[in-house]
Amino acid sequence: MAFQLNFQIEDKGTISGLNNVVNALPNLIEQSLDTAANDIKMDMKGRTPVASGALQKSIEINKRTLRREIGPSLEYGYYQERGIGSQRRPPIDKIEAWAMAKSLSPKGNYSNRMMAKYIALKIASSGYRAKEFVKKTYFWSVGKMDQWFGQLADKITIEYQRG
Repeated sequence: MAFQLNFQIEDKGTISGLNNVVNALPNLIEQSLDTAANDIKMDMKGRTPVASGALQKSIEINKRTLRREIGPSLEYGYYQERGIGSQRRPPIDKIEAWAMAKSLSPKGNYSNRMMAKYIALKIASSGYRAKEFVKKTYFWSVGKMDQWFGQLADKITIEYQRG
């Protein structure tokens, strides 16, 4: 070939910087997610309605790759969050356990079970207002995204500059 055009790109650290970012990114994201999840868990616990403390203690982080799920593991957490409309009676055994945890005792010749039935009937007739502790935590967490993931951007920049 008589005439030929040659060119090349000299790597002044760009490729190695990008390689550093690619290698470090999964770990950096997991760290940011862990930080966010722990903060969210603490906020949610502070907003959780407390009778016996069991619901608050049940709030846990379910960790998956690039995902965190935070919330109560107890079934009645749903009813605390969403409330109960009238005409729905909550489980009597749960009401009875709650009453015992609160050291409530019936007056007169009524048993704990009978007292729990009356409380359940009252809830069924008038409903139970939603506490929305998960929803309130969600709206709080939206305002924190820049704090949690802005740090991630800073860490990515540092990894790139190491290249």
